[in-house]
Amino acid sequence: MSHSGAVVVVAVLAGVGRVGVDVERIQGRSMEEVVAWTSQEARFKAGGGAGLHLYELQPPAPGHVLTLATDQRDAAVTLLSGAALLVS
Repeated sequence: MSHSGAVVVVAVLAGVGRVGVDVERIQGRSMEEVVAWTSQEARFKAGGGAGLHLYELQPPAPGHVLTLATDQRDAAVTLLSGAALLVS
């Protein structure tokens, strides 16, 4: 799980494996700096070490960077809006 302001992301991995995710606002920093930061955080949250693959995903809001790390090379990634998860 990660959050940046009102943006919250949760990563769930079907089956066995490691997964980590990070989202950050760019806000006054270079894109390279934010991508490096989210990559480091996602790797850490996935347990670190060798064998992790990074995916820079479509951010959930403008001005953000979203990175996922997993040991599953062919991970299927589905992005859902929180509104899609609400049941009335």
